[in-house]
Amino acid sequence: MRNLAFAIHPHEMDVAIRRAKSSLRLLEAEPCKAPKERKWPIPEPVQVAMLKAMHPEMEGARIKRLLRDGRMRLPQKKYHLEEVKRAAVLALVKHLGKNPLCVPDEDFERNGLGWLVNRYGSSFKALKSVGLLSEKDRHAHRFKKKPWTFSNRENRIKALREAEEKLGGKPRETRLWHLKDEFPKVHAMVINYYHGSVFEAYVDAGLATRKDEEYMRAGTERLKRKIAREGG
Repeated sequence: MRNLAFAIHPHEMDVAIRRAKSSLRLLEAEPCKAPKERKWPIPEPVQVAMLKAMHPEMEGARIKRLLRDGRMRLPQKKYHLEEVKRAAVLALVKHLGKNPLCVPDEDFERNGLGWLVNRYGSSFKALKSVGLLSEKDRHAHRFKKKPWTFSNRENRIKALREAEEKLGGKPRETRLWHLKDEFPKVHAMVINYYHGSVFEAYVDAGLATRKDEEYMRAGTERLKRKIAREGG
């Protein structure tokens, strides 16, 4: 069998060797690619708080120093720990400097904590889990409760109807009082946009008619007097 090595012309062999060497030099000169950075990195204060929850024996200043030096990182395998999630939520709100009512899902996502929203189901549940919000704040948080939000009539009616559903077990004639007692945020909106009249808000939302006015107002007054007597 013919030896193929002798079938290659010496000049062609030299060209192939030079090309191979050139390719090797290019590979050596090309720098290593840095790992792809996260689109929304977790802010340093939040990272420090999470690491502090993982290592309670360490001081925050030391954690920050190690983090900046690249000698410490957040292990994702510990993200599921309750104390870590709690620390992340509290640190995020502090870092943002915002009222918890005005911290929507987007704020979590833009600060590398979208996974928290996935774990809890919503930013409201995440904030509620650490005691920053309560069930009574659900409507307020849903509409981000900025003063201008309820200038939209549809939002006002939607919030009022949802509150009304929650009050389904309460006597109808005392609903005006219970709204104030159990949903103070929605009641505050009513005061601002309906000249202080909860009944007018109910009429606007289609939850009451003018025929209901007398007995609903009377029921509210009776309940007020009863509470005053019991309090006295």
